Amino acid sequence: MMIARSKLHSFLVALATSVVIAAAASCSLPTESGEFGDLPDRASFVDNKVSLFMEVRCGGLDCHGQDGRPLRIYGQTGLRLKAKADGSRDNSPTTDEERTENYRSVVGLEPEALAECFESKGEIIDTFQLLKKPLGIENGGIRHKGGPVLRATQSDPGWQCLYGWVSDNVDAAQCEQAAKIMP
Repeated sequence: MMIARSKLHSFLVALATSVVIAAAASCSLPTESGEFGDLPDRASFVDNKVSLFMEVRCGGLDCHGQDGRPLRIYGQTGLRLKAKADGSRDNSPTTDEERTENYRSVVGLEPEALAECFESKGEIIDTFQLLKKPLGIENGGIRHKGGPVLRATQSDPGWQCLYGWVSDNVDAAQCEQAAKIMP
């Protein structure tokens, strides 16, 4: 009886692993150009400090720096992609691999809406949650569990950073300034 349970357990673990691998493979998405249309590229996300801004303002362990979040942000002060061997907190700078995963997380959130924003140079943003959720409802946003994080004004460097990136006109200085504002 014990051998049968062991074999059943092994079978169920293997089955669950196969399902997870198949789901992950089916969720991989082409980036930059492909079935969803043109998307902002990874280099503009990393080099223009969009990732840095999101790491600081959105990537806290109590926000999008959590494993179970659909929008998951890795960074020096939040969730890390790889744990240190000894289990201690890794405070080293955010790695390029983590910034790549941040890019994938952002473009994978709503690729169709992002492509529409990007291809319209920011003219069509009404359905794109990345730009709507962090705003207060009074500023045209939608409900965000974390409350408003940005103001929908020209003066908010975080808004300018995200909007600039999705409209193919990102300003790295705005993103860097936005990263200095603590949430």
